[in-house]
Amino acid sequence: AADERRAVRRREGLALLELERYEEAGLLFDALIDEEPGGMEDVEAWASLGVCMAALRQPEAALSCQKQVQRIRAASASVP
Repeated sequence: AADERRAVRRREGLALLELERYEEAGLLFDALIDEEPGGMEDVEAWASLGVCMAALRQPEAALSCQKQVQRIRAASASVP
């Protein structure tokens, strides 16, 4: 149930992103990261949040999101 809810919220965020409703999409991705189980390790949510931050002309926040994506990918690559 939680995974399904998370997937629905992610699709909603991606739809908002496609509609260029960056602030709303960013809030949703931020909530996915902060509120959902496993959110801090959600590469897709971090990457999408970074896109929103770049579109909203917040380069420092966008870079922070990208660094988080790289950290998660590096950590998952080192797991046997």
